[in-house]
Amino acid sequence: MRILKIAMITSWFHPFLGGAEVFAYEISKKLVEEKNKVFLITRKFSSDLKSHVNYKGIEVFRVPILNINNLRSLSFILPSFFKIIQLHKEHSLDFIHAHLAFPSGVIGYLCKSVLNIPLIISVQGGDIGDYIEFTGKFGGVLVPFIKKVLVASDFVHVVSNYLKEMVLKFGTPKNKIRVIPNGVDTNVFSPRAKDLTKGFRDRFRVNGPLIISISRLVPKNGLETLIRSFKEVLRKFPDAKLMLVGKGYLENELRKLSSILGIENSVIFCGYIPHNVIPSYLASANVFVRVPVSEGFGIAFIESMACGVPVIGSKIGGIVDIINHGKNGMLVDPNDVKATSEAIIKILSDNQLAQKLALNGRKTVLSKFNWEGVYGLIKSSYEKLILN
Repeated sequence: MRILKIAMITSWFHPFLGGAEVFAYEISKKLVEEKNKVFLITRKFSSDLKSHVNYKGIEVFRVPILNINNLRSLSFILPSFFKIIQLHKEHSLDFIHAHLAFPSGVIGYLCKSVLNIPLIISVQGGDIGDYIEFTGKFGGVLVPFIKKVLVASDFVHVVSNYLKEMVLKFGTPKNKIRVIPNGVDTNVFSPRAKDLTKGFRDRFRVNGPLIISISRLVPKNGLETLIRSFKEVLRKFPDAKLMLVGKGYLENELRKLSSILGIENSVIFCGYIPHNVIPSYLASANVFVRVPVSEGFGIAFIESMACGVPVIGSKIGGIVDIINHGKNGMLVDPNDVKATSEAIIKILSDNQLAQKLALNGRKTVLSKFNWEGVYGLIKSSYEKLILN
């Protein structure tokens, strides 16, 4: 395939990386390794960040936004549109790859309409369902626009079968949709990562089992259920600790709940942790638990499995594409405190089961969720787009 010139659009980028941003970075990294040109447009969410930087071969352009609640995403649209128009004039772009249907997909749609070049949209979950964290009261108004964007795109990449069904309901033609999962760098996310942080347990005063969860502290991630279930776990394992990694507007409420339940000394709120440090946190844990009420995929599950940590997740959304109950992890119903606590206790009490889940989890990631395989699928989709 000839050298490609691609505009990637993502709301966030290094140093703040979530599932969608990790995907955009890993694909971009592999593209530039093959001498392709990647121009990544993102938000300038801090004055400390440069407007243009070459990050490991990726040309990163950060455009200004209004740093106001409910307007951060909307204000990203116009400056990104004009930046891509400029880049196309200078470099003659081959296509646009927008990561998340909103706001990146909207930007891509506007550019496609003007430039008449192909548009790929990667759908990860909340971008077509739960807008409240990004757009507040404007969320419902955006649905018709997102439907239009998905239908007008040349190719929609979804990370799970659950999202494929959602995108189909938005009216996207079936032949435009392809399921390609998220991936993991299995050399970085590995059981060996535990050796990278000496004194980890001493630093956090962990003397017994460590349960870890990584997610934004928002309602959809089932953190109240997890905290309530952990109270039951403490009856069996009084020296256990629950570590919550992530930020979000529910933090004060969750701290208050821990205090009301009398377990505040056993719950550790870590806040935001840089993505490159996450492996050492995961590999130090006895079990990873996340029981959301909705989830498009859940990259933290495959990162935990890659680190050789048994996982517990909700029996919903894209999680069921990852976890085979009793084989490589455990599934529970969302909002079920009793089932969640029983699953945690079962893993902590049965070393043979824990080892089986950990081993099979790592094998699952190596076979289904490694970046080489994921990139190969994305690249073949690029090639098909160019040939057409």
